[in-house]
Amino acid sequence: MRNLLEEQIIKDAKAGDTTVLAELLELLGDKVIFGALSDYNQERASYKPYGISTSDGHDEEWTYYDSEVEAHETFIYMQGYETDIHLFKLTDKYEYEVIDSWSDDTE
Repeated sequence: MRNLLEEQIIKDAKAGDTTVLAELLELLGDKVIFGALSDYNQERASYKPYGISTSDGHDEEWTYYDSEVEAHETFIYMQGYETDIHLFKLTDKYEYEVIDSWSDDTE
């Protein structure tokens, strides 16, 4: 019976209908879905939408945030303590792009 369902899902998907697949996915828990993902997609699933990169001139450190507000507040706060700070946002291609930067050029 599973083979028939698999064949039906593939046939329907080729015809542009993913209704059955979508219904089955709704029934699965997040842990089951995460476990079924490839290593690459498991890594992508763990990305947070915002990141801050800080540097003291020698080492670089990354911190990640779920909230844009929290990321911006931290970015502003850290300007008093770090030499270089970059605020990043995750793109649709799962790459971080710089949306703001600050550098203390006085040192």
